[in-house]
Amino acid sequence: ALEVVDASRFHLVDWAPQKDILASPAVKAIVYHGGFNGICEALQAKPLLLVPIEGDQFVNADNAVMKGVALQVNRDRFSAHEVAEKMQRLLSEPRFAEAAKLMQESIMSTGGAPKSVQVIKASILGQSYAKSCLNPASPRWSAFWAYVSPRISCERRARKKTLVSPSN
Repeated sequence: ALEVVDASRFHLVDWAPQKDILASPAVKAIVYHGGFNGICEALQAKPLLLVPIEGDQFVNADNAVMKGVALQVNRDRFSAHEVAEKMQRLLSEPRFAEAAKLMQESIMSTGGAPKSVQVIKASILGQSYAKSCLNPASPRWSAFWAYVSPRISCERRARKKTLVSPSN
């Protein structure tokens, strides 16, 4: 049986300042579906419990787990016990918070959104200047790129498949 939770601890709103909430020191870990933009926002040096639902969320969740910043549960067959157990691991094993802190520093040191857009666009389009975009001043860039590149590679392969129509 699930423990009854005090409803006064919850507040429902139509909109909330997600980045501010996630950055709060009161937040110790984040449960999220694993969309790429949200993962970048959610990486406030806090570990993630990811429940991918569709699309790129599965690849993103796998990458986040591989990088040590997250644990993952299967949306079709998870239990309250599994969620509690994985959340306990995220909160008690320092390696998750340490990896999340390193990933946050990598993301923050890459030149922000304009540089990220430039690199991602160049990589997806396969443009020759992609490599020049991958030489930022920060030595931590490689950690961020190692996280992003499997996703881009997967999307590039998927795009090629959709561009070729089956013959009748």
